[in-house]
Formats: sequence, C-alpha cells, structure tokens
Amino acid sequence: MRLPGPTRAKRYVVVGVLNSVFAFTVFAVLQLSLGRFVHYLLLLCVTHVVGVLEAFMVQRFYVFESRGPWLPELARFWSVYLGAAAVNIPLLLFFVEVVRIPVLPAQLGTLALLALASYAVHRSFTFSPGDRAQVTSPSAALEPERRHKSRKS
Repeated sequence: MRLPGPTRAKRYVVVGVLNSVFAFTVFAVLQLSLGRFVHYLLLLCVTHVVGVLEAFMVQRFYVFESRGPWLPELARFWSVYLGAAAVNIPLLLFFVEVVRIPVLPAQLGTLALLALASYAVHRSFTFSPGDRAQVTSPSAALEPERRHKSRKS
C-alpha cells in the first residue's frame, strides 16, 4: 500500500528539475575545467552517461516506484535518453557553431527543450511495459494514475 504523498507527475517534475540541474552542473564543471583541452561534445557524452545513471536510479525508485527487473528498465530508459542525445547533439552544435551562442547557455536552452517531452515517454514506455499496449494517444500517457492505483489496491 502506497503512503499518501505527491502524485507521480509532481514527483517527476521535482526530480526532473533536480536531474537537469545535476546533469547541467556536471557538464558545466567539465566544460569549465577541461573545455580548453577536450571538445564540448565529448564532455557532453561523459555527462550523458553520468546523468542517465543518476536519473534512472532516482526515477526508478522515487518517481515510478518500480520493482521490475532493473536491467530491461535501464535499457528502455537509456533508449529514451539516446533519443534525447540524438536531438541534443545537433541542437547544441547548431546553437554553438551557427547561432554562436556560448556552450553553457546553449546547453541550458537545449536541456529545457528536451525536458518537456520526457515524462510522457517514460510514463508510457520506460516504466510501464504492461501498459504500453493500453496507451493509445499522447493524452492517454498523461492521464491521471487511476490505472496504476487500481492495480496497487
């Protein structure tokens, strides 16, 4: 039985902000300390690995309270973030090389854009493998947690 507390969506928002701050901080520290010697895209890849592992642990246990097998969930989770990286890398390149925005503000803007889509993807794909067939539209992925609560009761 689940104790009363914030809804999954509220927990996701709080954790998402903290994860984004964590990942951006890792990237900023790497960029400020190694950016003269190492290309910012390589630093972004290092940040990606560290950030995904941290985000997975927090989202798995706190946001989605998953007790499923961790390795398949990690694989699904990482596949979502590989998709995000596939968008992040060209956006960051565009902002830095074409628009000429400095690396750190460009990455901050890119992170904000990517954060908007990830809840629905994790809700409908990463942590609810049994529910994937039931989700028929993006609005269904954001539907209140009635289905999940009825299973836990």
